[in-house]
Amino acid sequence: MPASIEDGVAVLRDVNSQGNAIPYQAMIGSSESYDLWIDDPVPGDSWVCRDYVLWKGKMLAAAGWPPDDMTIVTCWTEPLEVPTDMSDPTSGREYHAVLAVKFEGAIYILDNRTSDIYVAQSPQVRPYGYLWWKQQDPPGTTSARDARGGLI
Repeated sequence: MPASIEDGVAVLRDVNSQGNAIPYQAMIGSSESYDLWIDDPVPGDSWVCRDYVLWKGKMLAAAGWPPDDMTIVTCWTEPLEVPTDMSDPTSGREYHAVLAVKFEGAIYILDNRTSDIYVAQSPQVRPYGYLWWKQQDPPGTTSARDARGGLI
């Protein structure tokens, strides 16, 4: 673990920047399944938000970050198109995944859609109007909790 909050935030920013430098590739490769989660780019295959999440988690774990302090969070992005169903808050939004990292009493978000990290509990800092959906619980499993009330 980092020795200070400044060191920890620097590590999180560095991993986020390194991961975001990997080119986004939405097209599914001919040999891959639609919902394949990988942590290293494969030439010719897709590389999307889910893969950035796993790669960043792998890099933080290699740097000594406790795996129990990292969770995958899925969410709905800001509206990208006119909602077709006004009664559905997710209408017009895209599904997205980010990495949530607990550190010094805050939950930091590492997101491939933004160059800097941000604190989940500070909506004024969040660059997008995300609607949290599911949070991996416990960390490192395929179980998830409803995150619409906030991240833990």
